[in-house]
Amino acid sequence: MVRVLMIAALVLSAFVGAAQADRAVYLARHGLGAGGYDVVAYVTQGAAVEGRPAHRILWKGVVWQFASQANRERFEADPRTYAPRFGGYCAVAMAHNRLAEIDPERGWLVHEGRLYLTHDAQARDALLRDPAAVLTRAQANWPHILAAGQ
Repeated sequence: MVRVLMIAALVLSAFVGAAQADRAVYLARHGLGAGGYDVVAYVTQGAAVEGRPAHRILWKGVVWQFASQANRERFEADPRTYAPRFGGYCAVAMAHNRLAEIDPERGWLVHEGRLYLTHDAQARDALLRDPAAVLTRAQANWPHILAAGQ
C-alpha cells in the first residue's frame, strides 16, 4: 500500500510539475504584452514595430497588439514561437534572479529565432556579448521566479 501511494505521489508530482512548466506569466506593461509592440515583427522583420489596437488579441491573460492582421494571425497560429521568453521581463535581470520591466523599442534581441526583451539598450548589449551564458542563467532562474508567484 505504501508503495502504491509513493507511485501515485510521483505521478501527481510529475503532472503538477508539467503543468507549472507550461504556465506562463507575461509582463503587461501599460496593460499590453511587450508594451504594445508587435512581437511577430521583432522576429520576422527584425524591427520594433508598435502594434495597433485594431489588431488585438487576448492570450495567456494578456492583451497583445500587432501591426497587421497578418501578424496577428501568425501569432494566433503559433504563439509560443513569437511570445517573448521569460514572460517578457528583462532577460538580463532574470539572469541575476530578479524581475525588471523592459524597453520594447530599444531593449530587445532575437536570438536563435526567439524573442528576448531587456530593460534598456545597455542590457541588450550585455545580452549580445554573451547570449549563451546570460540565457543559461536566466533559464535556471525563471522556474524559481514562476514558483514564487511572479
